[in-house]
Amino acid sequence: MDETELSQHSEKEVVSVTKHGQATIPKRFRDKLGIDAPGKVLFRETKRAR
Repeated sequence: MDETELSQHSEKEVVSVTKHGQATIPKRFRDKLGIDAPGKVLFRETKRAR
């Protein structure tokens, strides 16, 4: 899924973050985005026009 596809679809889910900074990525997002374990995920902050 490329950035254009991600910006056109919006799915949300709240997850907990432990005191160690760990969060569980829901299975449906891992499957959809092709995230395998063990592995790494890149987080990127983007500015959105409102």
